Amino acid sequence: MAELNENEPHFQELTNDVSKEKIQKTALQELQRGNYDFALKAIQKGGVDFSELIENLKIYQAELEIQNEELRDANLKKDSAFQRFSQLFDYLPLPVFVIDSYGIIHNANFSAEKRFNMSLQALCSHYFPRLVSKSHHRLFRNLINQATETGLPVSDEISLHPNQQPEFTADLNVVSLANQPSELQFIVIIIDQTQRIQQTAMIELQRRRFSAYFETAPVGIATVNPDKQWQDVNQTLCQLLGYTRTELLAKKFARFNTYTG
Repeated sequence: MAELNENEPHFQELTNDVSKEKIQKTALQELQRGNYDFALKAIQKGGVDFSELIENLKIYQAELEIQNEELRDANLKKDSAFQRFSQLFDYLPLPVFVIDSYGIIHNANFSAEKRFNMSLQALCSHYFPRLVSKSHHRLFRNLINQATETGLPVSDEISLHPNQQPEFTADLNVVSLANQPSELQFIVIIIDQTQRIQQTAMIELQRRRFSAYFETAPVGIATVNPDKQWQDVNQTLCQLLGYTRTELLAKKFARFNTYTG
């Protein structure tokens, strides 16, 4: 318990100004600070109603309890939100990493472990650029710099190579976390583009095959748009109808369509 010091400014103020309101206000403040000796001396000097002062202190205590309850509720909500985010991070069906500005991995989810064929323990403290194709190291560093400078999500297509697995191409999405500059970290989300690239290549191959057949087919072939305008015609059809390709493309398909069913 704090000792009473009659040289304290508050005590001198009480001696000079003995109004009940002033003494009561000061005494209550000292009670709240835990300076019980000073508060008691203020009561003795000013003749303040002790029961009234205690009642005010009870009100103040009740307000503190309400604030503490609100703080506990806020902390519970914060913990709940963090748990939900952690579950989302862990089970997101995309490889996700948390790295620092040097590229050191601090966390990774289950999808990252599976896609890169490494355990979480092996990934953590691993250097992320080692997972990036050497030809794309500069591109990766540019993404980190852009995310740092703008504070906005940035992305680019980058080649990655997992442990003992073939290299693959992915969209690398990077966003900075709201940390102190000295502890700046980034979320890195990887969207594997392997299937899209394979499908695009397959479509292109089929297009080339059809184009080769279209030009050399022994039968007339044409493509028509919804407005019944020729889009393309092969040489065989031009010969059958007696037009050049340019002339035929300028005409409506309906002009040659005799089907009335």
